[in-house]
Amino acid sequence: MKDVAANANADLPLKQKIAAAVTSLKKKDQELDAAYQAIVAASEKLDEYIRLKKADQAAIDSLVQSLGLNNQKITDIVDAMIALTQDLTQTFGKAQP
Repeated sequence: MKDVAANANADLPLKQKIAAAVTSLKKKDQELDAAYQAIVAASEKLDEYIRLKKADQAAIDSLVQSLGLNNQKITDIVDAMIALTQDLTQTFGKAQP
């Protein structure tokens, strides 16, 4: 019984780290989805302007800038997700006998 309790307590920091990583990954996934939705919305708006041939250069520039900012945001989110995944991979490698 003591061995089981000791093993459970020994695994607690790893379980907490995994739970924190899962929470962080879920948050990054939501951020990624929001950034993607912003790109889709901007793309739809740009398509609408082009289709109606009423686009002025200022509107196009604004939409292109929005797409660029969201592209960088997506890159940052993916980089954070990769770092978390690599950290977990290293943690699991150390935890295994």
